[in-house]
Amino acid sequence: MLKKDEYENALREAKSIEEKIKAMQEKQISHTADLKNREELRMLLLSDLDELKEENKCVEKGTAQLKDEIVKKRGKEKEIKKKLEKERDIYKVLEERKKEKESKLVQYNEMKNILRNEVELLKIFRKEKEGYNELVKFFNKEFSLSILPDILDISPDKNEALLGVLESFIQTVILSDPTKLSEIIDIAEKKRMRVGIFLTFLNNPPLKTPSDKRIKGSLSNFLDVKKKDKIKDSILSYFSRYLLVETMNDAIELQKK
Repeated sequence: MLKKDEYENALREAKSIEEKIKAMQEKQISHTADLKNREELRMLLLSDLDELKEENKCVEKGTAQLKDEIVKKRGKEKEIKKKLEKERDIYKVLEERKKEKESKLVQYNEMKNILRNEVELLKIFRKEKEGYNELVKFFNKEFSLSILPDILDISPDKNEALLGVLESFIQTVILSDPTKLSEIIDIAEKKRMRVGIFLTFLNNPPLKTPSDKRIKGSLSNFLDVKKKDKIKDSILSYFSRYLLVETMNDAIELQKK
C-alpha cells in the first residue's frame, strides 16, 4: 500500500516538475525573443546615435564657419565705417574748399568787371585826351609836358592787361626839368586841382627782378617809351619796381615774403 502511494506521489511530483520545466522553457523562449528585440533596438539606437554624431560634427563645422564669417563681416563692417568717417572728413574739407573757391570766384568776377570798366576807360584815354583833367591838358599844351599814357608803347598782346596796372598813372605828366618844379607846383595850387607829376630827373637805378618762378618780370619788361631821350631810362627804371605775376594768389604769397 505504501509503495503505491509513493509511486503516485512520485508521478505527481514528476508531472509538476515537467510543468515547471515547460513553463520555464516558455519563459526562456519569451526572454530570448525579448533579448533579440532589445538587441535589434539597441543596434538601431546605436546607428541613430552614430548618425546624430555625424550630423553634430557637420553642424559644429558649419557653426564654426559661420562664426568665422560673422567675425570677418564685423571686421569688414568696422573697416567700412572707418573709411566712411574718413570720407566724411574729406567731404567736409572739400566742401569748405569749394565754398572758399566760390567766394574767391565771386571776388575775382567783381574785380574782373571793375578792371574791364577801367580798361575801357583807359582805352578812351589812349585814343583821345577827353579823359584827362584840365590841369593835365594845360601842362601838356602850355609847357609841352608829355602825358605818360601818351608816350608809353605797349605791345598789343599785353595792352589790356597792362592798362589795368597803369590805371593810377592816367593823370600823370612828365617833368624832366627840375628847375620848373616850383612853377609847376604854384600853377597847380592856383588851379586848385590835383595832378600826378612824374619826376624823371630823380634818376634812380633800375631794380633787379627777383629770381622766382612766380614772377614773370617787371612792368618795365613789358612796355617801352616812344621818346628815346633820358626820359625813357628814368621811366623804365621807375617801372622796374612793379613786378608781374600770373595770379592773385601768387601776388599774396610774394607779398608775405
